[in-house]
Amino acid sequence: MFEPGAVRVTTVSATLGGTLQAGQPVLQGTSTTRVVTIALDAARQSEVKGGDHVVITLPNNSTTPGWSPR
Repeated sequence: MFEPGAVRVTTVSATLGGTLQAGQPVLQGTSTTRVVTIALDAARQSEVKGGDHVVITLPNNSTTPGWSPR
């Protein structure tokens, strides 16, 4: 199997040495692009615009940089 770019494999449904039927899924995957979504109160949405740099606080309280998409 070939994909045009990188993918993150999330599920492998085929078994090694098994038989496949035409159209049967072999695996499932997602993009390797990391996305964080937040629920931002409408009253504060004017404080953020596309392209802004942000700091993301992770569950272990460490931080990582990010940006707001355009």
